[in-house]
Amino acid sequence: MGRCRSTGCGKRFQWLYCRVYQCEPRLRQSKGTTFGRDATMNGIRFVHTDYLRLAESIAGLAAAPDWLRRLARDATRGAVSRIFDIAVTQNVDFVLIGEICAPADQFRPNVVQWLEAPVQRLRQHGIQVVIAASGHAESESLADLVLQPDEWLHATNTADRVDLAVGPTNLPAESDLTIGTVPTGTSSNAKCSYLIHPQVRHSIETSNENSPVYSAGAPQSHGPHEQGEFGCLVVEANPDTAQIDVVFEPTDPLRFETRSIQAPSITTSKDIADAVIEESRTLARRQRRTTIVDWHFDSPFACAGNIESWREENILNSVRSTLQKGHLGVWPRQFKITSSDVCLADPFEPGAAHELTSLLLGKLKESHQQAPVVFAELITGVRLMRQAA
Repeated sequence: MGRCRSTGCGKRFQWLYCRVYQCEPRLRQSKGTTFGRDATMNGIRFVHTDYLRLAESIAGLAAAPDWLRRLARDATRGAVSRIFDIAVTQNVDFVLIGEICAPADQFRPNVVQWLEAPVQRLRQHGIQVVIAASGHAESESLADLVLQPDEWLHATNTADRVDLAVGPTNLPAESDLTIGTVPTGTSSNAKCSYLIHPQVRHSIETSNENSPVYSAGAPQSHGPHEQGEFGCLVVEANPDTAQIDVVFEPTDPLRFETRSIQAPSITTSKDIADAVIEESRTLARRQRRTTIVDWHFDSPFACAGNIESWREENILNSVRSTLQKGHLGVWPRQFKITSSDVCLADPFEPGAAHELTSLLLGKLKESHQQAPVVFAELITGVRLMRQAA
């Protein structure tokens, strides 16, 4: 028979009973507490999060102002703290952490040191902590139970608490809820089954056995390559109905997005800057976080006025200088003109300008070159024509 991989960690947690068995499979158990738990609650409620990524910094902010750099420095810890706040306010039974670090992240001991205080706060509220095995003994020491890749977490709802245990699926006693990691498979002896696949982005997919597979994602984006909302999952399993309800809760204080500007009556670069500023203010009123935006302008327009003012970096600097007079919760990281329908409303050599415009837009269509690059070449070409006049 197989040997239990328990390391006898009962010395660290009084309610954790771990022994080494050499015969039939047994459970490593963690007894739930009754603190704050509603005795009438039939379901098992928990918070699920994947990679915390506390050791890594947020990228893509090379030109950011000081206030945004400070916000980015503390954003991930703020997002993780928000997860623990949700766990307390939602009165959950336990917190399930996919992994402390993403596979490519470097593990750092100071991460564990920072986590000790919020984890202790959870225990004071009777909330247990389960961490999927990562190979880092320091991070696993924070957990009440460690979930190995080929094991299941078994949760049993009693009158006033939820008892947790880790072990194989072929146990004689039926659990109210079992939780396993891909590719463990589907548990056959539980009223509810919850299968996890730790990933950076949250999603719900389907396994080979047609069972839902849940990815909670990371609590905070780490750069413009990770756009959209990040957060955690609040899960409630009802053994009486075999129903699992999952709610996504955003936790990210900093968010990256790409947005398009649709403004049909544009004739000057100031018109574009004003449109971006107005959209930024509208976005700031709708959100309670700081949003870093890559703006794309793709409406047809007539390029008039000072041709140098149409350079993308000049428009971006104009928008930044206006918004930063009072921080509105939105910071423009990039501005790109992606429209392929551009004409020059310029009195200088209209025939030559029209020919240049047609040539460059034809180049865009034939070579699939990016519109911002072609538009930059258009501005350069008009500048050279003026210098030659």
